[in-house]
Amino acid sequence: MSLDLALERREFKYLVPIEQLDRIRSSLVGRCRLDAYAGPRGTYRVRSVYYDRADFSLYQANLREQLRRFKVRARTYPESESAPVFLEVKQRHGDGQRKTRAAVAREVWYTGSRLATSWVSPSTSAFVDLVDRYDLQPTCLVDYEREAWFSELDDYARVTFDLDICAADAHGRRLDSPREGWLPVDHPAQTRTFDRRAVLELKFAGPAPRWMSDLVRRHELVRYAFSKYGASMQALYADPLRRNPNSWRTR
Repeated sequence: MSLDLALERREFKYLVPIEQLDRIRSSLVGRCRLDAYAGPRGTYRVRSVYYDRADFSLYQANLREQLRRFKVRARTYPESESAPVFLEVKQRHGDGQRKTRAAVAREVWYTGSRLATSWVSPSTSAFVDLVDRYDLQPTCLVDYEREAWFSELDDYARVTFDLDICAADAHGRRLDSPREGWLPVDHPAQTRTFDRRAVLELKFAGPAPRWMSDLVRRHELVRYAFSKYGASMQALYADPLRRNPNSWRTR
């Protein structure tokens, strides 16, 4: 069975020093609750495979911060044996985003990355249509640990911290492949900072909640255009645009 979701929201990102996280967490108390799916560490792992064209045009659009762009990925939660695979499309226009998401059982997903027409729903069709129309192929895998907080004051608002981000070439690997030989992404060479950072994301529908604006001011947060997919591609290939676009497929 599939579970369809279409969500319009805004998303702001920040690179935050690790030692600052406890202070930010303390500001969330009374406003947010920890995600119910969090494990004993208060976090859960997220694993995604991103799709792109042979000329990396989706990566290029992300690199240029093109006003209108989209990402196509399949996502799961590797620490949960019962978690499905979510087929996601994120369409972006400036600060605004529209995300469609549909869940399919893992055993269905691993029979092939293209779903049969019998599985098509409004949101799986968004995924399948883009894959077919642009001949998208699995390009890279991204894995990280997420700590998520949900607002108790708003219909939809949440704060996430992402750490231990790493990436791997998708060629020859499945979504459930072991995390061996993967390259780190959240290190100073990629984030261009002097120390290791966490990726902080503020996600909300409509105007930013007042408590979020206060959080940004109190902790002097500065927005940073950090893309996990873009940074992962750079970590894997240094500069994908200077490579033979098809070279990663034949290694």
